[in-house]
Amino acid sequence: MRFRGILLLILLSPVFLSTFEESSAALESPYVQEFRVPTSNSGPFAIDIDFAGNVWFTESNASKIAVFFPVNMTFKEYEIPHFGKNLYGLTIDQAKNIWFTGWDTNSITMLDPRTGGFTEYQVPTNDSTPAQVLTDSEGNVWFTEFQGNKIGKLTPIGEIIEYSPPTPDTGPFGITLDSYGNLWFTEAYAGKIAKLDKSSLKITEYVPPFRLFSPVGIAVDQEGIVWFAEHGGNGIGKLNPTTAAWSKYSTSPPPPEVSLVSIPNDLKVSYDGSIWFAEHGGNKIGRFNPKQETFTEYLIPSSYATTLWLAQDKNGDVWFTEWNQSKIGMVKASIPSPFLITTDKRRITLNPGESTNITVTLVFTENLSASVNLSLNPDITKLTTTLGLTASFVSRQLSKNNEKTELVLWASSDIEPGVFNITLSGDDGKLWEGLVITIRVISSQGNANQILLVATGIGAISVLTTVLVWRYRIRKWKRKKQRSSKRLKPH
Repeated sequence: MRFRGILLLILLSPVFLSTFEESSAALESPYVQEFRVPTSNSGPFAIDIDFAGNVWFTESNASKIAVFFPVNMTFKEYEIPHFGKNLYGLTIDQAKNIWFTGWDTNSITMLDPRTGGFTEYQVPTNDSTPAQVLTDSEGNVWFTEFQGNKIGKLTPIGEIIEYSPPTPDTGPFGITLDSYGNLWFTEAYAGKIAKLDKSSLKITEYVPPFRLFSPVGIAVDQEGIVWFAEHGGNGIGKLNPTTAAWSKYSTSPPPPEVSLVSIPNDLKVSYDGSIWFAEHGGNKIGRFNPKQETFTEYLIPSSYATTLWLAQDKNGDVWFTEWNQSKIGMVKASIPSPFLITTDKRRITLNPGESTNITVTLVFTENLSASVNLSLNPDITKLTTTLGLTASFVSRQLSKNNEKTELVLWASSDIEPGVFNITLSGDDGKLWEGLVITIRVISSQGNANQILLVATGIGAISVLTTVLVWRYRIRKWKRKKQRSSKRLKPH
């Protein structure tokens, strides 16, 4: 009864209600372009881009694989015969074949675009719910088994080999390769990051020093830093495997009428080293600059788009799917931001009971006038009793070039020592510019524990929401599968 009550509240929330209806109205945006998929209510989901710049994606509700040709702005759809719905991950190999996973059929399938033929491979573990998928330089197809608690490898000769993490019920989900060929993946249930060593084939789990709520998207940059998206929370994070150092960074807060948390899902490292991510709850596509620790976030014009996955083309533009709106979209990454938010200090040290003032300045990079609203995430103007830090703005709205306001920060007298990251953002309703402020609270002995500021109460609710909805959908898919014995045959 308790589970049903919680699940009912989840399904009645705006984010999840939105997944049942398409909207024809959308805001205009100079930064984001959208394209409606030919099949209505098709649920565009996983996405990748081939060597010619064509955009491939799954239609999870329609049993189709589709491709969009940006050159002439046309679509082509491949209908999968006798195939169940809930197509999940998708990737493209070096031979230009399209690989995708199916939760209903517990399989990995290849589409040959030249012939239109499909070849299916059954996962040995029953009800494994294969999720994300990628291919390596040796022709192997790797995939995560979310419910099977395994990593799968489909070899070029058609054999599937499975590897199990040392911890049971971890929920392997996101997957990526580093420059050495090691496989990294997220453990959504366990809240860990793991590595499958290419040489030893041993799995090593990395445990964060803080609660990590449902990590999903994962990528490794050129310096070997592992980046991840926290789908049960409000931000992205990184792990340095060499030093075992962890950090988390909050996105801008989503509109309160849309979601309590931004719920980042997919995450990619760009050619220029920036980190792109999809905000499932915030209805935005975000970019993080690791060197400057700054954010740029683009509002998706269609409301409640339910965007989870993204891919970047050779021009640097970022493509994404809108599961709820039956669209795909593209962020024009080269368009500069018309404004920036700056501060006079971003590294602050406080003793318990102390306060400090930060001068915030709005800088227009173009000759224009706009009203920019300021916000914090976590919003410590509200969450004072939980976090031990309090903040207030002299003014939350700026509209003139070089206009300034003050942000006042207090540390409570009983705050625990630690290192806290908060994100200060300014937005004009379509674009968010943000920067990370790091606050080091020291004890009377001058020590600061290495912890990070996170809205744990909201995060716990969010991760519970994520897990319950996933498990509800999985059980529903299993019941549907038991009622049908249809299976796609290789041909």
